Amino acid sequence: MQKRIVGVLLVVLSLVAITWFAYFQLHVDFWRKPHHEKLATIWAEDISNLVKSKNLPKEWNDIKEVAVRSDNSPLHEWLPKILPPIPTRGNGHYRLEIFFVLLLDGNRYGTVAEYNLIEIATANKIWELGRTYKLGLFY
Repeated sequence: MQKRIVGVLLVVLSLVAITWFAYFQLHVDFWRKPHHEKLATIWAEDISNLVKSKNLPKEWNDIKEVAVRSDNSPLHEWLPKILPPIPTRGNGHYRLEIFFVLLLDGNRYGTVAEYNLIEIATANKIWELGRTYKLGLFY
């Protein structure tokens, strides 16, 4: 009888451990989100990491406006649901233009973002960056 209880207890603990691993380590909650929420999450994390690593130009802190556009893919429907995770200043001197394109690679999908920082007074591009955000499998 004790062996049976110990066996059942081991099975239950194993299932709890597997569930915990799958949910927290494999980020199951993230992969179950709608496409636009995945993009919003990854985008915010990426911008935060770029700021922390100091890989952005000094003009980044002087952005007046952010313009987000996309191709005619489903991104066109996702982007209005997302607020850009980029701080702006009312008296800034730069416009950040971001263009998103849907990326389909085999059974994986994601987006490519092209960032262009434009000086408003001269309309000169002073900085650009391309980023790829992987959003999942089987679009």
